[in-house]
Amino acid sequence: MNAGIVRLLADKGITSLFDIQAACYPHALAGRDIVGRARTGCGKTLAFVLPIVELLLRENVKPVPGGPNVICLLPTRELAKQVKGSGVGS
Repeated sequence: MNAGIVRLLADKGITSLFDIQAACYPHALAGRDIVGRARTGCGKTLAFVLPIVELLLRENVKPVPGGPNVICLLPTRELAKQVKGSGVGS
């Protein structure tokens, strides 16, 4: 995992991946489709966001002014609000 990501996570008190994150990470980095299921609060959001960030950093993708670099489709408006409110989807 990118050292910058590791530092940012450590600053937030995250020093190891949850099971769902560890299971998804290598498959997502390899470009595979993933279906994951875990209870609320088990780290599903970071399970899909961390590999996206890693790939953007690896590819040296620059932010698009006024536009998205990534679009994540979420199944409900409530989940979209939670993801946006977490600071992950901002």
